[in-house]
Amino acid sequence: MITIFSATLNEDWQQIINLIYETDPYIYSAMCDNDYTYFEQVMKDCLFQNSIFSYKNIHLAKENDKIVGLLLSFTKNNQLPCQNNIIFRQCFTDTLLNYFSGLVNKLKPDVLYINNLCVDKSYRNKGIGSMLLKYLKDSQLESSLLLDCLVDNKDAIRLYEKCGFIKGQEFEGFAGNSSDTVRCVEFVLEGGKNKWTK
Repeated sequence: MITIFSATLNEDWQQIINLIYETDPYIYSAMCDNDYTYFEQVMKDCLFQNSIFSYKNIHLAKENDKIVGLLLSFTKNNQLPCQNNIIFRQCFTDTLLNYFSGLVNKLKPDVLYINNLCVDKSYRNKGIGSMLLKYLKDSQLESSLLLDCLVDNKDAIRLYEKCGFIKGQEFEGFAGNSSDTVRCVEFVLEGGKNKWTK
């Protein structure tokens, strides 16, 4: 049986960091210049700050003790991570400034930005993504939900449309250290009386 809940201090951070890394083929590889060991070290520090990567912003799907899905969202009130126990490499700082800073700045106070929605490959097509989105929506009734998705990620687009998100504009996305041209599309799910507007 799958259970959905908010992350606590006692989670398996290795599984969580791995799911975050797998969510996007461009952003996280750019943050660590394809060095997963460095990504793991710096994220272990960021998870315990009041940052966009705080464990307090993470919702999990579990089957028994295995984390099978993850949703990470943040608001305008969350800060970019700061150097604490780990020295940030230039690639990490550049990604924070060139990508995440723009996301935080574009948010209105009543908007939650869904930064990561990831389901373990062996657990996909079982409704876990929908369960995570419903959990977030039900816990944040007055907030609108905003996310960006790669245009060629057809499975994710079907999921968001099925869950009531409205497709917005397409735009050139962040390609990190890749020479690819990345196209993204915005999705929004309006909240209660405080509506998100472009």
